[in-house]
Amino acid sequence: MGIIVLPAVGTIFMSCLLWFMIAVKRSEPITVDEAKMLWKIHKKTTQCGGQKWQPIKRKGGKLKGFQCECGYNYSQKRPMLAGTHKAHETISQSYGYPIEV
Repeated sequence: MGIIVLPAVGTIFMSCLLWFMIAVKRSEPITVDEAKMLWKIHKKTTQCGGQKWQPIKRKGGKLKGFQCECGYNYSQKRPMLAGTHKAHETISQSYGYPIEV
């Protein structure tokens, strides 16, 4: 009986661990320009009548999103397993000049 139970428990544990690593998200900082652009996109796509937005900040003072006057909240979140946003720097360094991605 232990021969059947042990692999089953291990499989369930690994499945839960995999799901947790895929489902869990972390907050990523954004710049003020990105927040403004995302707010403008929100206004255009939803025909929002809001005229102002409030920044949502993390503990370290970095910007993680914004809140529109209409009540819409945006927070930049990425999956735990996603890579960092360093690909742009690697591409521009390999060519020797900045590339807009």
